[in-house]
Amino acid sequence: MRRDVRTVRQAWEISDRLFADDRFAFVAEPAGIEPVLRQFTSGAAAFTPKVWQYAYLAAFAIKADLSFVTFDGCFSRFKELSLNLLL
Repeated sequence: MRRDVRTVRQAWEISDRLFADDRFAFVAEPAGIEPVLRQFTSGAAAFTPKVWQYAYLAAFAIKADLSFVTFDGCFSRFKELSLNLLL
């Protein structure tokens, strides 16, 4: 990340600006996420951080009934996910 790396204080300042912006909202973890997360991770050959992160984000969006917007085509494997894939 080179010059884009931020200090902890700078990261909190960015977070504060995001949450002060009406275009962003905090959503608490939805109930019932664990079974979906287990389903998405149970078939993984290796449990890498990327597998965990992708599965958690997809399960969260599904259980919270949110649309998921990303450039990452890997999320297309989650068929239940309301995915908006940006090209």
